[in-house]
Amino acid sequence: MHRTTGLWSTSRSCCPLPAIPWGYSVKNQLFDAEKQLAACLCGVQLSLEGVPDDYIPKAFVNVGCNAIPSAFGCEPSYGEHPDQTPALKAPILHSPSDVFTLE
Repeated sequence: MHRTTGLWSTSRSCCPLPAIPWGYSVKNQLFDAEKQLAACLCGVQLSLEGVPDDYIPKAFVNVGCNAIPSAFGCEPSYGEHPDQTPALKAPILHSPSDVFTLE
C-alpha cells in the first residue's frame, strides 16, 4: 500500500488526481491529438513520481478500438457519457460472404 500512496496524492506537479487526472474525457482524447498526448504524459509523470519501480515510460497513438471497423464503413456510436468508449452502430457484415463486398 505504501508504494502507491504517492500516486493518489492531490499535490502532483502535473495535475491533481480527480477521477480523470488529466482532465480530458475519452472522447476528447480520441478527437484531439494534443489532449491525448497531454493525458499520456500526465500518466507517465504520475507513474514515474508515484510508483518507484522499473516502469518504462511509453506513449502510443490511441485511435480507439473501432478504427479498423470504421475504415471499412462501420459507423461509430458515442454514448452520452464522455468517458464511454465508442461502440459500432451496426455491423456491416451479415454473412461470411459479405466480406467480399468490402471496399
